[in-house]
Amino acid sequence: MGRLSENDFKSTMNSILDEARNNTAAISVSHKITADQIAATQAAVDGVTKKSGDKDTSFNDRSALRKNLTADFDNTDDLLINRYDKDMELIRASNVDVYNKYKSARVIKDLGGSHNGGEDTPPQTPPAQ
Repeated sequence: MGRLSENDFKSTMNSILDEARNNTAAISVSHKITADQIAATQAAVDGVTKKSGDKDTSFNDRSALRKNLTADFDNTDDLLINRYDKDMELIRASNVDVYNKYKSARVIKDLGGSHNGGEDTPPQTPPAQ
């Protein structure tokens, strides 16, 4: 039973439990299995299948969240690179201090500690128009 897939386990156990319910009188005498034990076993099988379903749902939710978050980051990068970086280039000559503060704020800090030991990466320079 332990080597069966989740679906095979559930269907096999349900078949066994159906047979046990249909033959409660016979197995209670020969194997000393009661209706309460059959009900408890059914509850355990249902609990295992529910946990399995919850695990799959949790994975799907996390996967969808990651896709949405990645799309949001891509949209934000697009906005920063194609809009605000270009706007800052326009005021570069007249407000050098503001431009320098903006550029230093756009440096991406690796607060999680990367495996490659690289330095902080500056943002991409917008293409010249």
